[in-house]
Amino acid sequence: MKLLLCILLFVSFNGAAKQIYAQNSECQLEDAEPIKVEQDYIEFINRYNYTQVVDMLRSFLFDKAVWHSRKHPNGLKVKSFNIEYSERLHTVSYAYFILQPVKSCSKPVIVDQANLKLISLTNQKYLNKSEQDPNPLYIRTNLVTPESAFGAKLGESYAEIIERFGRFSLLWPINDTIFMAVLGRRHAFLFENQKFVGYHYNSKLLPVSLTNMLEQTDAGEISVDGKNAYELGAGPRGQITKRHIELFKLYFDNLDWSTWEDGYDPTEKFIVVSGLSIGDWKISKHKANPIPCFDFEKDVEQFVGENTGRLISSVDKKGRLNYLTGCMQQIVIEHGQVSQVNLLEQWTISRAKLLIKENTLSQLSPWQFLTVKEGDPEEVLNGVGYTEYSRESVPFISAKWQGEFLKYDGMVYAAKLKPVTKQQEESDDSL
Repeated sequence: MKLLLCILLFVSFNGAAKQIYAQNSECQLEDAEPIKVEQDYIEFINRYNYTQVVDMLRSFLFDKAVWHSRKHPNGLKVKSFNIEYSERLHTVSYAYFILQPVKSCSKPVIVDQANLKLISLTNQKYLNKSEQDPNPLYIRTNLVTPESAFGAKLGESYAEIIERFGRFSLLWPINDTIFMAVLGRRHAFLFENQKFVGYHYNSKLLPVSLTNMLEQTDAGEISVDGKNAYELGAGPRGQITKRHIELFKLYFDNLDWSTWEDGYDPTEKFIVVSGLSIGDWKISKHKANPIPCFDFEKDVEQFVGENTGRLISSVDKKGRLNYLTGCMQQIVIEHGQVSQVNLLEQWTISRAKLLIKENTLSQLSPWQFLTVKEGDPEEVLNGVGYTEYSRESVPFISAKWQGEFLKYDGMVYAAKLKPVTKQQEESDDSL
């Protein structure tokens, strides 16, 4: 099971957990703003069915409801349990509870981890492809040759290629003359002086945390001779034989191969194309521009406005605009405003197979949040805000930010943070 970090709304307080009541409890509710707790889930290997995913999401949401209940002496009632479910691999299922503070209950139905199914599913929505990808990229051909990739020809202008694809998924302004554009998650295009000079495919192109947030395309296969299609990275259509390998070698100088085991029969092995490139990828001969980092003590909206052209921009799987800073801080934009900041794992050559060198990657440093750095022991969070330790994560709130840090072996390595709104600040001040 792989879990994405989720957005949480936390309030600083002390005290023991109170009761959580199911929807069918007869309770008098407080006249207060409802509390929303959320959880995302992403499936990578198709291990769980719909019922199991719902049960896991319900369990995680219940833990977060208990955390919130400590502020409310009479407990919280679950008003609704909602889920947006996708059975497609690498796409997000999303669930949330709406909770209401309780005054008293005449017929309480108390919930704990042993009887979670008393919290019934209120609303379910199945996500299809059009909902997951509201603005699909235009990929009309899967042909890759020594002179072209997906119909884009070496030497064509960026404007011509944008006309063909509609847009890219990620743009990195490396310096004043060179920039890189990524199509989906695995296909990188290099431009110099607005001209297309190189294409690179790799099944592990970008760091995992960044890859998982980008949209996917239908460009899972390529054709090198206009006749046969070859699956990239996830297994061939049929088997790639020695004859196919020789065919690829005729077309491409820069090739990487991998041998994979069959998921159902480990004794069966097959060969896949794990990487190939065309054109010029000599980025190391050019100096990369520094990418600014965000200081969490300052205004995030102002930072984005002042540095838009210097940041790495992307579109995630939900169609949201993102900006990646030089400190692996991914700033998410929704409805024209910053909705959250993700702290991602460091981008290194060992974590990604993109054909860029250390002089370019040196512009990307590990993230830092106030005095907390990637790899610090989880206890350092106590010095910058209120924390509560649970399972794989650390719920957190400071004066301006709230959210959750992910931990491994007692160290924090990633996070999703959300700005504290003005309304929440005023609510905290009134406590």
